[in-house]
Parts: sequence; C-alpha cells; structure tokens
Amino acid sequence: MMNVDRSGYFTSEQQKYLAQRQQGIGHERTLQILSEWNEALKQFQTAFDQGVNPTDTKLISPARQLSNHQHELLGEEVSINESFEQRKKKIIEDTAAIDPKESELTKCISTSMDAVDSQ
Repeated sequence: MMNVDRSGYFTSEQQKYLAQRQQGIGHERTLQILSEWNEALKQFQTAFDQGVNPTDTKLISPARQLSNHQHELLGEEVSINESFEQRKKKIIEDTAAIDPKESELTKCISTSMDAVDSQ
C-alpha cells in the first residue's frame, strides 16, 4: 500500500482513511508486510507452476498470511474492502487480455484467500 495510486478505486475519504491507517501501522511494519507479502506470492507462484489447486492445504499458510495482511492494511471498513474486492476483479479482467497465465495466478490467489476467509 506504500505509495500506491489509490485513485480510481477509492474515494477521497477512503484514500485519507488508508493513508491514516498506513501511518498508524508505521513504515517498518509496512515494509515487513510487503516483504512477507512477496514471499507468500512466491509460494503461490511455485504452487501454481506445479498445478496445485487453489484450495489445496499447501496454500493455506500463504493464503492466510495474505488475508491477514490485507485485513491489517485495510482495516474492517466495509466500503474499503468492497472497493478493494472490485479492484481485484478488475485486475483479473484486465490481466486476462494481456497475460492469461498471470490472470489465472491472480484468480488462484484470490480463491485461496477467499477459502481461508470463509473458514
């Protein structure tokens, strides 16, 4: 979320909320989250390349980590989370036209995170 262009996805009020939330989390913690996020994405990439199903138990840990980080960064504000979900769907759609494999990986990650959130 650091230095991410939030315009077009979040209202100005939501952008202010996210900026305050990021400030409250702090720079060091934000960097730690981004590092852990990237590591979890690498685990997904490896599993995806191996044809692992998005709901496979191998992906529970990285999915839970991504989900927890998403909740930490976004908070519990319903409208923010709805906007974020819309953004994920748009990314999947836009990516499908450019790089279908990347779009499928993004769907895999989203499906795994949804599975963990529904537990």
